[in-house]
Parts: sequence; C-alpha cells; structure tokens
Amino acid sequence: MSEGLISKQEGLISKQDAREFDSLKELSFEHGISELEQIVKDLEQKDVPLDEALAGFRRGVELVRYCNFLLDTAEKQIEVLLEGTEGELKTAPLSVSLEG
Repeated sequence: MSEGLISKQEGLISKQDAREFDSLKELSFEHGISELEQIVKDLEQKDVPLDEALAGFRRGVELVRYCNFLLDTAEKQIEVLLEGTEGELKTAPLSVSLEG
C-alpha cells in the first residue's frame, strides 16, 4: 500500500513528504502499525536502557508521522458515489466533518 501511494500518487503528495519518508516507502501501513505496537511494548518494560528507549521513541515518532501521512494520502483518494438529479451516478470527493 505505502509504496504505491508514494510512487504512484505524485500529485497527492509534496516532494518534501516523498523525500522525508523515502526510507520508509517499502513499509506498509499495517507493518508500520505493527512495528509501532512492538516499540510501545518494548518501551513499557522498566529495564530498557535509556539509549535504547530514546532510539525506540524516535523510531516510534517517525512511524506515527509516516502512518498518518499514509492515511491522509489514502483519504485524498476516496470518492463518494452520488446520484444526480436525473438519476445518473457521479463521483465527488469525500467530505468528512469531524466534530470534537
């Protein structure tokens, strides 16, 4: 999913985003979340050395930003199928309003 979103959707992402996440582009969203969950478990252990905890925290922040980027990119691709006044079907960008 991720590599396709980054490489095939050039119009949806900035070149800066593509460069920033270049080292992660082979990582799927699902694998990113899985790795993030493992980092959280590791950091919850009380006997993790400080340098390892900091490295894990940095990687976790990187993964959170990358997974959010993938979700934002996917959201831009979602379209809603609407019925027109004449009964014809047409597509329109998804518009979601979240309150809270």
